[in-house]
Amino acid sequence: MSYAEQSTNTYFTKTDLEGNYTYVSPYFEKVFKLHPQDVYGTSSLDTIYFEDHVACYETVQKCFRNPKTYQKVILRQPVGTERIVWTKWEFYLEIDEEGNPSEILCYGYNITDFIELKQLVNDYSVKFKEKEKKFQTLFETSSLFIILHTAKGEILEANQTFCDHIGVAKDIITKYNLLNFTHPKNHQEFENFLNKKIVGTTEISLETEIINKNRLITPISINPRAFHNEKGEIFIWTIAKDITERKKQQQQLKDQNKLLEKQNELLEQTAIIAKLGGWELHLNPFRREWTKEVYIIHDLDPDTTINLDNALDYYHPDDKLLLQKAQNSCINNGIPYDLELRLISAKNINKWVRVIGKPVCLNGIIQSVRGTVQDITEKKEVESTIIQQQSLLKDIYFMQSHTIRLPLANILGLVDLLNLTMPELSEENKEIFKKLKFSANQLDEVIKQAAANQPKI
Repeated sequence: MSYAEQSTNTYFTKTDLEGNYTYVSPYFEKVFKLHPQDVYGTSSLDTIYFEDHVACYETVQKCFRNPKTYQKVILRQPVGTERIVWTKWEFYLEIDEEGNPSEILCYGYNITDFIELKQLVNDYSVKFKEKEKKFQTLFETSSLFIILHTAKGEILEANQTFCDHIGVAKDIITKYNLLNFTHPKNHQEFENFLNKKIVGTTEISLETEIINKNRLITPISINPRAFHNEKGEIFIWTIAKDITERKKQQQQLKDQNKLLEKQNELLEQTAIIAKLGGWELHLNPFRREWTKEVYIIHDLDPDTTINLDNALDYYHPDDKLLLQKAQNSCINNGIPYDLELRLISAKNINKWVRVIGKPVCLNGIIQSVRGTVQDITEKKEVESTIIQQQSLLKDIYFMQSHTIRLPLANILGLVDLLNLTMPELSEENKEIFKKLKFSANQLDEVIKQAAANQPKI
């Protein structure tokens, strides 16, 4: 028995000139699950995948055209009904002693692993080329700055976006170092950051600045990624983003925050001057909120945590009932209120306050009651003073209209009576009576005018 017939890793078969099996080796039988009695005399094409029949036939034709040569072919062969394996064969046309073709010898072996590996390599190659194409497209069209450079900053490659921004042609960009486009004051910081990236001690990005050929400064955020080749040489991919707009927005936000702080400070000062505070009564869940000024009005420390559930207890008992009724009407019916009430502070000081409340609704449902409370004690004291002054003015007006004018009228009457009863007065006395009457009438006119100018009370 020949080596091919005994082999446990090589297939060996024989066919007649029509391609019918005349012999199959034990290893071939075992692998392809065949029985000699079922195979001998049958077409060898029955054990070959139908799509490879043409390749098999053409290889046999080459054997007839070139006898005593081995013709190679790759075929797919089914293993029962389970799977198909790839095999590589060498066909050889045997010649008899008379020089006539006698049979075909076939030597083969399994190359499935090789084919699958080759296919895998091809697939990876295709995917790699696709990814390379996508990367190249992304690299050149990205709005980000992408630079490949050494640990010392020597530029090896850069995308068009970066080249256009700094004003250097892409074909000469490798003549530059990244430090050529950074401000000298940032060199040390940039080098330290790269070193940290190389040893993997930092994951954060760095905000710095680059300077183009026209000396235009652009704020950027950079995120380098270090790697090394098979020789251990270190290279760095740096991706940088123009953050000019973000810086503007940050500055605008800072300006807005400053303005807001000033406005809040102004509002707080206004509230202090006006003794005006804000409050809100949330309904679900029930809780109260006070601004700082409300605490001050109640003579409470704003930093002290207190229970506001009994906040109405600070009001005068009579006014407390009035406020409770107004709040219930607002909560249940959405009716706003504006009341002036008496308040007894935590320091037992009597005050007058103006309380305003309005409903806050969401989708037609009252969620809370929000309003203001203002200390109007001084206003009430002024009003009381005005009332007292008005009462005094009334008394003065009455005195002017009645008390003072009554004796004056008597004087005028007496002057007239004396003038009638004493006709034999000297010219000198007559002149005295005349002046006396004139002065009395003049005083009466002044009193009338003063009374007429008094405000109507």
